[in-house]
Amino acid sequence: MLSPRQTLTSVPYAIQSLNASNAVALTAPLQATNLAGTIPNARLSTNVALLTKQRDFSGGVTATNFTGNGYGLSNVPATSLTGTIPDARLSATWRCKQSQLSFAGAVSATNFTGAATG
Repeated sequence: MLSPRQTLTSVPYAIQSLNASNAVALTAPLQATNLAGTIPNARLSTNVALLTKQRDFSGGVTATNFTGNGYGLSNVPATSLTGTIPDARLSATWRCKQSQLSFAGAVSATNFTGAATG
């Protein structure tokens, strides 16, 4: 590495391609729209998520649509859920309408319907 930065120029009588003189005169970063071809993965930052590897993110991820099974999601608002949750996936303390309800302790509500027996 040259330090401090020094201009590299062709040696006298060197043969340059027709576009090499444009590269010598480059004074600003080259815009990506002026690039052609494929950039090898090895030249990309380690912060770039590659499609050929598992993508693990340490921060939040925001998107309009995700695909997959949703494994590991947390803090999902109930209003964002659709469909029916099977009874087997509910907590053991949750009582289903299809089962005989039996509570230990006092039960209070603003309105009961049905027979109050037992």
